[in-house]
Amino acid sequence: MNVLMVGVDKSSVGGMLTVVENYWNSKFFCEKTNLRYIPSVINRGPLTKIAFFILSFFRIALCILCHRIDLVHIHMAERTSVYREGCVARLSKLLGRKVVIHMHGADIETWYEHLNPLNKKIARYFIGCADKVIVLGENWRAFMEKIVQRKDQIEVVYNAVCVPPQNAYALNSKNIIFLGMIIPRKGIVDLLDALKLIDQKLPKDINVLLYGSDKNNNIDSLISERNLNKRVRFCGWLNGENKAECFRSAMINVLPSYNEGLPMSILETMAYGIPNITTSIAAIPEVVFDGENGFLITPGDVKSLAQKILTLSSDQNLRKKFSEKSYEIIVEKFAVEEHLNRVLALYEGVLN
Repeated sequence: MNVLMVGVDKSSVGGMLTVVENYWNSKFFCEKTNLRYIPSVINRGPLTKIAFFILSFFRIALCILCHRIDLVHIHMAERTSVYREGCVARLSKLLGRKVVIHMHGADIETWYEHLNPLNKKIARYFIGCADKVIVLGENWRAFMEKIVQRKDQIEVVYNAVCVPPQNAYALNSKNIIFLGMIIPRKGIVDLLDALKLIDQKLPKDINVLLYGSDKNNNIDSLISERNLNKRVRFCGWLNGENKAECFRSAMINVLPSYNEGLPMSILETMAYGIPNITTSIAAIPEVVFDGENGFLITPGDVKSLAQKILTLSSDQNLRKKFSEKSYEIIVEKFAVEEHLNRVLALYEGVLN
């Protein structure tokens, strides 16, 4: 088979790029699919993004026609991505190719419900044309059924990660980490407020390291306003080269998000045996089980978040239990090899 994949440019940051890298870094997958990859969006200003997409659109059309592409796998999020990647989906169908849309949008349901009737119809027109729509967890199935024409168009395929050969968790680590965009949706303000509540109770040698892209350039101010400069440090985006070093020295990963799909940061940290404190939203409860391998809270519950951080950071035996279970879950259900085989089976089913 010949597969064209469409997604974000390598200059982008975030979970979608991490997912895409799993495909193009797999020699096995690339050989099976004769994989070609064309980015449709770049991490630049609005005008550059428009020009980049127009050029990409023509490159995609030429690739489909010149390289006898059988199937186009499109990575999509919410908002403008639905219309942009939706045009690619419709072009691919017009040229007689099979289409798989891989939905990553954490805000897709909220965004869709606030659209007017015309824009809802346009969104359904773009997404509904796919032969298969991949969603990241069972919790997304009911929503996606509102958009597609047939229930059998929907396929649940969990995100996946490369797993170290053994649990690499550092039981004596003193680092609490946050991985994600520094934006309110990710719960960064809640995390800082929770830390302010327990700052005097936490041992002084526990550090909180924030890794991400500070879009609003205000994280230093948020930290200073809460007098957390001695505890919390913003470290910028965590790239692939430094991830392993960071994870091997992490005690807890905290992600108090309000909206998500299935965060790669949770899967990546669990693969290193790191316990997670996160929220009971989206597909997260399908991988983090409250009291078994991590803690789940309600989004916005700052007091509960503070208490869970205090409890887990002070109980080494509990961290060990959560670590072992987290690693076990990733090995059994979220290893990248299993994911790639599932996607290949999905391709074959669509093409046959």
